[in-house]
Amino acid sequence: MGQVNVSVQFLGLLRNTVGRSEEEILIQQGASLEDVLRILGEKHGEQFTNVVFRSDGRLRALTQVVVDGNDIRDGEGLKTKLKGGDKISVIVGIYPISGG
Repeated sequence: MGQVNVSVQFLGLLRNTVGRSEEEILIQQGASLEDVLRILGEKHGEQFTNVVFRSDGRLRALTQVVVDGNDIRDGEGLKTKLKGGDKISVIVGIYPISGG
């Protein structure tokens, strides 16, 4: 299997933790969302992991992950398989709705 790029967007409190709003990462084709979050944890350190995950390895209650517009909790969760070009949004905390 080859490698593919996925785009990760950081929203809410996670944007401040990571210090950026978006990045592209290279993954093995067929990797799961869990694999991507592990890679991001290795890259961004313990602070990233502690903000996204509980101590038992489950997502925190205020962590929402969306792949191509679909909340992972409505599907396969962290086992969601990814393909090249997928857009992943990781939101921690309340993300204010813009507008007026």
